[in-house]
Amino acid sequence: HHAGAVHSLAHVLFETEDVQGGARLLRSWLPGYCPRGAEHSHLSWHLALFELALGHYEQALARYEHDIRPSVVAKSMPTLADSASFLWRVQMYSGATSAEIAPAPLPWEEVRALAAPMAEHPGFAFQVAHAACALAACEDHAGLTMMLEHLQRSASQGDLFIRDMVVPLVQGIGDFAQGEYARAAQLLEPVCPHLVRIGGS
Repeated sequence: HHAGAVHSLAHVLFETEDVQGGARLLRSWLPGYCPRGAEHSHLSWHLALFELALGHYEQALARYEHDIRPSVVAKSMPTLADSASFLWRVQMYSGATSAEIAPAPLPWEEVRALAAPMAEHPGFAFQVAHAACALAACEDHAGLTMMLEHLQRSASQGDLFIRDMVVPLVQGIGDFAQGEYARAAQLLEPVCPHLVRIGGS
């Protein structure tokens, strides 16, 4: 199979909640794919999500450590999105039993370092959203505030996409990370049906 085809199939299996099938596919296919291949890290991320969904937290975290985290793979924007979304999910999935799932502190700091430049120069909405997750998870309130100031300036200059989608999304992420769940829900609920506009993760 071509990596692009396997990637598309992984998305279909995840969205149709066939996590067993997705994990089976990638566990059998990835070992034959060159670790330096363009899609290896991202397909490893897909497998890590299937492992999380199956409750295999140790396997998911081991996959992250070996094939996804920026200090091991590459310090790049795609790595920011995969790393931030994976670590955010681990925190959400773990809930009250986080000590069992992630006994050591999650390696957020290197992801925050990738996200930090986007506080001053927000780019594409897809990357901004993931950068906001990293800043919020690290309690980088100054970085998140700076990001929002830049976004709000763009919104005030007539960028309706940033005003209606990106600003409430970033605010909601920040509120959620601080435990302000009701306020986060108010901000995120109108945005969620339209998230396809910023891309998938």
